[in-house]
Order: sequence, then structure tokens, then C-alpha cells
Amino acid sequence: MFGVGDSLLRRRHVQSLDPDEIASYLREELQKVTAEKSLYREWFRHSVTEKSIFDWVNESVLKKWGLHAAARVWHIVTTGMDGDVQQASNRKPHELQLKSMREVPGACAPVSNLFHVSQVLSWIAGTRTNVQEQLQYIRDIPSLMEPLTRQAP
Repeated sequence: MFGVGDSLLRRRHVQSLDPDEIASYLREELQKVTAEKSLYREWFRHSVTEKSIFDWVNESVLKKWGLHAAARVWHIVTTGMDGDVQQASNRKPHELQLKSMREVPGACAPVSNLFHVSQVLSWIAGTRTNVQEQLQYIRDIPSLMEPLTRQAP
């Protein structure tokens, strides 16, 4: 069996597999890579302010991923550090404290562009406890990025 990425092309690998079909599939996948690379360049050039991230974390991230993940996102974008969220009630994500703080590799804190924000979201997704959660969080990243991408650079 073979399959690449999120493609629907999954076939038993036997000699009867059409080489033209494989070539076509690879061309399509390479085009996706080019588009993704372009998106990342655009995000890198799109600056963000602490205020816009503050509002986004306390609204969009909180709603989609919950209080603890939003608190972790806030701490990483502002300090480059991640950790375990201290329990607290009736607080906003930016108000929660973290313990067992550790540096997030490549965090570029405080973040100044959308690309660095996306990398923080990817970090959070990668730290989920099971594969299904990780995949769901990864799928959530584009919709979480949307409110920030609509803001003027």
C-alpha cells in the first residue's frame, strides 16, 4: 500500500499500477507544496500586534481549544515558554500562570508575524496526548489563523 499526505490515492502496490497515475499524483502534490510555501511567505510578511494576539487568544483560541490551550498559546507567543497551566476559575487565558516552564524551540517570542503564530499552534497540536487529538488540532489551525489573517498587517 502507498499513500502520501492527505491524498485519496491509496492503492495496493502491484505491477499493474499505472506509472502515469503516479506521476500525475506527484505533480498535484508538488503543486500543493508550492501553494503552501507561498502561504507561509505571506504569513511571514504579515505582522501582528500584541493587542491583536491578546484579543484572538481570549476569543478565538479560547472558544476552539479551551482555556488551558489558550493560556499556553498566550504564554508561548509572549514569552517563548510552555508549561502546565495552574488551575483557576473565572479567569481569561492571559491571566493564568504556568508551572514547570520550558522553552519552546524556535518560538521567536514575542511573536511578530502570522508565521510564528502558526508555529505556536503547531507546537500545541503536537503536544496533544493522542494521535486523534493531534490530528484534530492540526486541522483546526487554518480556521484559528483566519481571524488574524483578516487584520491589516
